[in-house]
Amino acid sequence: MAHGRRALVHCGRHREGTCRTRGESHDAGKAVADGQFRRRRLARTERCRGRRAGAVSDAESTTERRRRVPKAADMLADRLRHQILMDDLQAGTLLLSEPDLVSQLGYSRATVRQALSLLEADGLVYTKRGPNGGIIVSRPDPLHLSRSLALQFTLSDATLRDLFVLRKMTEPRAAAIVAETASAERRADILACATSECDLVGHVRFHGLIAEACDNVLLRALLGALHEVVDWHSADEGLDSDDLARTAHVHRAIATAIADGKADVAEQAMLRHLELFESHLGRRGRLDEPVLPPARWAGVGTARDHERLREAGGRLSILRPKGDN
Repeated sequence: MAHGRRALVHCGRHREGTCRTRGESHDAGKAVADGQFRRRRLARTERCRGRRAGAVSDAESTTERRRRVPKAADMLADRLRHQILMDDLQAGTLLLSEPDLVSQLGYSRATVRQALSLLEADGLVYTKRGPNGGIIVSRPDPLHLSRSLALQFTLSDATLRDLFVLRKMTEPRAAAIVAETASAERRADILACATSECDLVGHVRFHGLIAEACDNVLLRALLGALHEVVDWHSADEGLDSDDLARTAHVHRAIATAIADGKADVAEQAMLRHLELFESHLGRRGRLDEPVLPPARWAGVGTARDHERLREAGGRLSILRPKGDN
């Protein structure tokens, strides 16, 4: 019987297809245990990774929430900006004084002052000192946009080549729009400028007049800002009398087409003018120069600022010394 039981057990293993000896059975059991251990260890590792990922995600979410939470001054500036725009307050409208804003809105004086500074940077208000002064509503002018544009040009190392790409995309179309829609008075002003200009200032003003006469409000704003930048850069263009004479001739052709209402002719003439000017600078190897290098910003400031700059050898230190709190 014992032999039969052993045989039965053996036959049972044989049916499983594993027909193992006693040593083999021990090895198989050990392998199963090892596999279970590895699976448990892997599960623990995955749980730990999940907890770490969750912690990182929570930290990132907290950081993002903190980043999104606006300051009190930002919220107040948004509120005031919204009211100025929704109520269509016109330039020259006198707002509440700073103390009145503090008492009525419930913000601290520092917060109100900072919010007003933000609106002043937008060009929406300005502060007038004196007995008849106060916080007065204003309207942004092209100078606000042009300064932001100029800073972006400087910080991004925009080149003259980049500038001409933008000008060729916008100014020819603006000339066509002016030829189609500008008033007779506007056209006459453009023609008068083109026929009387004799220097670089007059040439820059010619392009500015076309921008001002453009009936597309967005194109007008963009070109107004762009020509301020061109004006700042123009001192470095190094045009001689022959260059200025050729430019005056082309400007007269553009102005004549605008005065005659020939949009296609004005558009093509403006494009050709910009292409020739670009080629002129290309022959001088200047297209890869920056539009406004950092050194150009040294021209802004008072006489005392320039005197101090000279005394410092052309550079002023604006960094806080190490160790100062």
